[in-house]
Amino acid sequence: MLKIQLQSNASLERSVEALSNAFTRFIEASSKAGYARVYAYPHPDPVIAGMFVFKRLLAAGVRPHYSVTPKPPPPDSPLMALGYDSVNYKAGEVSDVVLMISSGDVKGTPPMNVYVFHGEGSVSAMAALAVITSTGYRGSWDPLIALAGSYYGRFHSKSGKFYGIDRIVVEELVKVDHYGLETVTGLKVYKPTIGDLCEQMARTSHPYYPGFTGDEAYCRDFFRAQGFEEALTTGMAGITGRERVERLIEIVLEAIREKGAVSGLDSLVEEYVGGYLVSRQPVNPIKDLRMAGDTLLYSGETGGLEAMLAAAIDMENEYQIAERALEDYSRLIGESMGKAKPRRSRLKAKYKLYIIDAGPSDSLTFLWKALSVAGKIERDSLVAVESEDGELILSPFQAELSSGYGTVKRLIEARVATLEGTRLWVSVDALR
Repeated sequence: MLKIQLQSNASLERSVEALSNAFTRFIEASSKAGYARVYAYPHPDPVIAGMFVFKRLLAAGVRPHYSVTPKPPPPDSPLMALGYDSVNYKAGEVSDVVLMISSGDVKGTPPMNVYVFHGEGSVSAMAALAVITSTGYRGSWDPLIALAGSYYGRFHSKSGKFYGIDRIVVEELVKVDHYGLETVTGLKVYKPTIGDLCEQMARTSHPYYPGFTGDEAYCRDFFRAQGFEEALTTGMAGITGRERVERLIEIVLEAIREKGAVSGLDSLVEEYVGGYLVSRQPVNPIKDLRMAGDTLLYSGETGGLEAMLAAAIDMENEYQIAERALEDYSRLIGESMGKAKPRRSRLKAKYKLYIIDAGPSDSLTFLWKALSVAGKIERDSLVAVESEDGELILSPFQAELSSGYGTVKRLIEARVATLEGTRLWVSVDALR
């Protein structure tokens, strides 16, 4: 048995060596068995981490099975459990290798054959560290999937700086010329190295820029009127100089407030401004790591776990299709905001719940963010759509991001909801 807390201190080197050895044992046991099972808690960080692990198992010649569950099942084969906050296995019931990686604390004592690693890092970053130090990664784009998952972890600041294990992984990958990674700081827009700022704002649905998202013509008229014509020819990555960037942020945030945003200035800055990793490498299939995380989440919410996994596995084809679908959504989200009409409802569990009108191409997570910035719902609210038979459908990702890590597990334990893939179903009986 083994339980190690990964911390960026003097003992980190020994902890990383233990993590690497544990992942090697997991690969060896999986190769012997002919397959491995990977389970992820239904939060975007561990779910995307699981997809990265899935890809690396395929590369190692192991046949993986992947599921998203509120808790991992009995360990009757080599198993990797990502994002769970407790060890539920008892002595004598674990015959194969079980490797658990979690962000934050993990309750319980692991029995024989169970290896637990937790600590100061996102699940995605720690999974990447396990792979990088065990099987390597040179020539593979796969670690970019893990970096995309890190943006849904909690180990980066609003300025875009990573810390803890995430910082160590980022610093390692930034050194690789093959990836061509660098940080852009300013407005959060999709692919800030490609096109001019109005193209970039128009294709960005997270964060949602009222007026700008989906409407390039409005954007051009706005910046002309403001005398900021640099935005018509230059992208966010090309707008330099502290005074110019600050001026850009000032006029855009003021426009957002005039469009009805009720959040305070600090909240708006946190939502719309920051640093994020991008790539200028022409052959890199991912040009924007933050957008990559959003692309996978959007695929999961609109197409299910299979679509999400397909995008992560086939970065040259399926991911590109998924990314274009996210860009297309920018032309719809403004209309969806107008149709949402949040109605307050009540759960037996103590959560704020709003029912909204949304279509199959809508992201409940992105709509929740946009509605909360506009002051139409509280930031810690759950949002749901109504099915034809009166049941409510929630996104487990939105539930976790709005109401805190472990929300899905608590809703299920309270018998309020059941999880099916990337949908959380709430029965009529659970409503007050």
